[in-house]
Amino acid sequence: MGVGNIIGDALAYPFNNIKALVLYVVLAIIAGIIGGATLLSSAASFSSQGFAGFAFSGLSIVGIIIFILVLFLIEGYGLDIIKYGIERRADGPGIDIARQISNAVKLIIVSIVYYIIPAIIIFILGLFLRDWIMTIISIILVIVFALANFMA
Repeated sequence: MGVGNIIGDALAYPFNNIKALVLYVVLAIIAGIIGGATLLSSAASFSSQGFAGFAFSGLSIVGIIIFILVLFLIEGYGLDIIKYGIERRADGPGIDIARQISNAVKLIIVSIVYYIIPAIIIFILGLFLRDWIMTIISIILVIVFALANFMA
């Protein structure tokens, strides 16, 4: 399979699965609305005092939890889309909240593990090297480990 076929399939897949595309877009819009409301609630809690500040901070905490859960659902759904693409299935994945959130948590843990090594190397090298050399080495390390993370 050539690069052209891969790019063509990637561009055609969302339009073959309008239901999956709409669902993914709706989840992203919900996450954006919740994130914006949480940001406004956090700002209001910092500027308010007394019970209003306490209520806004409680609302902020609930908003952050819901925002993170929706983002985990989006990540898990994206992982299912990749799985369906690898299997060459024409249909789109359905929503299975528990499985998709658990897959997103696993994905985040794997990402953290893959990026710990370059972070440590960059930190140690940053103590000894100049800025421009450090920038070049950092970019190369992050690209290499990002490719390894993506393949995992």
